[in-house]
Amino acid sequence: MIDAQVRAVVFNGTDGDLQPVSVDVTSPGPTEVTVRITASGVCHSDRHVISGHLPVEVPCVLGHEGAGVVEAVGPAVSDLAPGDIVVLIAAPVCGRCWFCVRGEGHNCAQGDHYRAQQHFVVDGKPVGGFAGLGTFAERITLDQAAVVRVDTDLPAEHLALIGCGVITGVGVVLTSPVRPGSSVVVLGCGGVGLSVVQGARIAGAEQIVAVDPLALKRETALAVGATLAVDPTTDDVEEVVRRHTGGRGADVAFEAIGSVAAVVQGVHATRMGGTTFMIGIPEPAEFAGLSALDVLVGRKTLVGSCYGGGDPRRMIPTIVGLAESGRLDLDRMVTRRIGLDDVQAAMDAMDRGEVVRSVITFG
Repeated sequence: MIDAQVRAVVFNGTDGDLQPVSVDVTSPGPTEVTVRITASGVCHSDRHVISGHLPVEVPCVLGHEGAGVVEAVGPAVSDLAPGDIVVLIAAPVCGRCWFCVRGEGHNCAQGDHYRAQQHFVVDGKPVGGFAGLGTFAERITLDQAAVVRVDTDLPAEHLALIGCGVITGVGVVLTSPVRPGSSVVVLGCGGVGLSVVQGARIAGAEQIVAVDPLALKRETALAVGATLAVDPTTDDVEEVVRRHTGGRGADVAFEAIGSVAAVVQGVHATRMGGTTFMIGIPEPAEFAGLSALDVLVGRKTLVGSCYGGGDPRRMIPTIVGLAESGRLDLDRMVTRRIGLDDVQAAMDAMDRGEVVRSVITFG
């Protein structure tokens, strides 16, 4: 059943002018909620969809990093009510499957089911949203498993970033071996990488080496907690890291670019027994060229991490608390506040390296 007509940015399969159009939103089913979107980040993953890096069924409503207010709930929804502030999650958690009951909500077996839902209607045909969301829209309907209620006065643009970039970056540190006194190297300082930098600072890391070719991102990394910023186009990253860690290499490396070359660089920049986390989304056909001896003799560990590697229902309230206490600086993550009509310009600015994050704010 159609609930309302809203404006949304729909991707039709070609890289072109992204302007909002009118779409219909379905009313909530028994376990679903309808959310009025208050803010949405423009993330690199949205760009990956447009470039074909992340294949999706088209047409598709873009956007997956958002926050909003619940407007309506289905009859079987008991933990949410109209007026609740929520952060939307691209890794829905059923709470019942084999993974969820073992505390591995990020591996929820029902995730693909939730992400396949189609709650928009375009030209009379059901359409899905990217990652099962579609936050470049004024309203969306989705399963209750894809939202987390938060009790906070944080601004909507900050909550939106928590929904993807921040939980991915801060979350992976929370699940990593970073401890007080650790040495860390962060490869890539976009929204995710800067969140890793902040997570490492909060965890008590002593050295945090931030690596990015863009001056804006290196400067921001230093402002939010990096102890050293390195331009990989002019400096040998491995040599710099070893020089600042007594010749050993970093305890932990975080690759936040989506480049297998950076993954290999991270492994080489860690000490014997070090750990490298792969966070970015590489080209599907790319393979990491690591020698078996890099891992075996070096006692190295390579870990794939998606969406922070933990249960978002528990992580998000923790991250909200860090932001409320001032330990996590989300304002520096927001370079520009834009409207829904400015999505194409935001994508172009991201391509040019002019922003950390543009955030759509809805009236």
